[in-house]
Amino acid sequence: MRLTDIPVVFICPDHNEKYNARKKHMFSLLEEIGFNDITFFKSRTDLYNGLNIAHAVSEILKTRLDDNPVLIVEDDIEKTEWFQTEIDIPKDADAFYLGFSRMRRADNGMEAVPTNMSAIIEDVGPNLIRIKNMLSTHAQIFVSKRIKEATICLYRQIVALNSQIQNDLISSTLQLTCNVYGYTYPLFYQSMKHNNHYAVEYSTRFSFSPRFVMPFECPYSY
Repeated sequence: MRLTDIPVVFICPDHNEKYNARKKHMFSLLEEIGFNDITFFKSRTDLYNGLNIAHAVSEILKTRLDDNPVLIVEDDIEKTEWFQTEIDIPKDADAFYLGFSRMRRADNGMEAVPTNMSAIIEDVGPNLIRIKNMLSTHAQIFVSKRIKEATICLYRQIVALNSQIQNDLISSTLQLTCNVYGYTYPLFYQSMKHNNHYAVEYSTRFSFSPRFVMPFECPYSY
């Protein structure tokens, strides 16, 4: 299928000049790519870091409780050098990740492990991986009704409790029971142009495939 035929929703608080610029950037980026159905979701700003995203995603998904794909992205993304518009999502996929992270959930399930390339994956085909433990929510295609319902349930719990558990830690637990796939390379990364932090881009702009050269190496430990 063509990626641009999938409805896309981007999340942004749009509450000040900085985020108004991000909102404009996202409309420009997604229109340039050629998406046919673009929706902006204004996120909250009054929750603990990460819960704003959790609340937004649960609100978006509750209006799309079917087995049709929807792409949800955050407001700090850019296209990678591996970007493509033709995608092939496995028939049994519950979700398909277009954005990666080097980090994974720790064994205790409550914190991240930022070791280089520590995300756990399984090779399942040419340029295709099954994601087992990865902290990444900046570009996800939600496909099945079951993962949408499970995501809503878990996200609503942490929002209601005003939990300090990050949303990506919660979403990674669903990778244990759901079929979550991706290519060996991401299509989107979180740019330091928007985050002003090199480590964010380093953590999300890389490929699991040895056929691709890494765009850069991190000059420090973080």
